[in-house]
Amino acid sequence: MELIDSDFVSFCKEREARQTAIKGSLTWETIIAIDPYFDDLLHGIKTIKPGEKFCANETWYKEYKPIILRRVGYFAPNYAPEILKTEKAYDVVYQKLYDALPDCKGCACMI
Repeated sequence: MELIDSDFVSFCKEREARQTAIKGSLTWETIIAIDPYFDDLLHGIKTIKPGEKFCANETWYKEYKPIILRRVGYFAPNYAPEILKTEKAYDVVYQKLYDALPDCKGCACMI
C-alpha cells in the first residue's frame, strides 16, 4: 500500500516547477501588478527633494526598509501571495526602491 498517492506527488512536483519558473522571471512589473502599493512607494521616493544635507541610507533604513519588510520577503504577512514571500521578490523591490533614492549630500556617507 502506497502512503502517498502518485497523482499527489506529481501535482506537487508540477507546482514546485511552476513556482521556480515564476521566481526566476519575477520582475518589478509583475510585483506591482500583484501589489500596487510598491509603485506608490516608488512615486513617493521620486518626489524627495534633498536639501543641503541628505542621507539616502538613513532615509532608506528609517522610512522605507521597515515598510518593505512587512510586505515582501520572508516576513511578509500570511495573507500575502506566495510569490511576494520569496527572496527574489524582496530583492527586486529593495533594488528598485533603493536605487530611486536621491544620492547622499553632505552626510557622513560622503566622507
